[in-house]
Amino acid sequence: MKKLTGFALAFFMSSVAMAQQSFDGFYGQVALGYENAMGSSKNTSETFSNNPSRSYPLVTSISNINTFTQNFGLGYTAKVTDKFLLGIGGDFNPISSSSANFELSNADLGPGSAKNSYKTTNTYNIFLTPGYAINSQGMIYAKAGYSATQVKLNSGAGSTSPGQVDSYNLNGFIVGAGYKQFIVGNLYGFVEGNYTKYQSKDTSSTSPYGSISTTTTSNLGLSTYNFLVGIGYKF
Repeated sequence: MKKLTGFALAFFMSSVAMAQQSFDGFYGQVALGYENAMGSSKNTSETFSNNPSRSYPLVTSISNINTFTQNFGLGYTAKVTDKFLLGIGGDFNPISSSSANFELSNADLGPGSAKNSYKTTNTYNIFLTPGYAINSQGMIYAKAGYSATQVKLNSGAGSTSPGQVDSYNLNGFIVGAGYKQFIVGNLYGFVEGNYTKYQSKDTSSTSPYGSISTTTTSNLGLSTYNFLVGIGYKF
């Protein structure tokens, strides 16, 4: 009888502890997933140092980046009411994405196109996450904030010297939504989807071209979406 009473008491205490579980507090997490990045280029043109007054408009053909992605995040979530929570957090991805083609052409400059590529790296986000606790184990949340990334353009054969890399920092916003679920203790899993849009930026790159040099100018833009799964720990 004592053993049965002890077992029932232990079960009751564990149930109470589980019922009191909450996502408020500090957390750390890691995520893995898929990302699609869509580059854009407007008003792209090229000039040559031996005739700088003449500008050649360039036709651009830009492929999307389809890549594996990841990030590391930290944050804090505060309880507003029993059901509503508000968090602030940040995440960082120091690993470069895969590359995609970025081709430039002009029929007056000759057949074919200049073969270039681009990729993103050092992406970070700072955001707010209003959430709603479905129960003591699960929470849905929205996400909105600031995003920054670095785009690296790698010039190939054509109007610029092979292998030249130019880097540009872009700033924008991120919006998303997700769901968190406790797995065991304070360890939780989550799924998340995000969209980012970066403010376009005027770029200029000068490179040697035989005995002269060439300057390519453009207005560079980027947007991305990703889907992530991950695990985290609430401290």
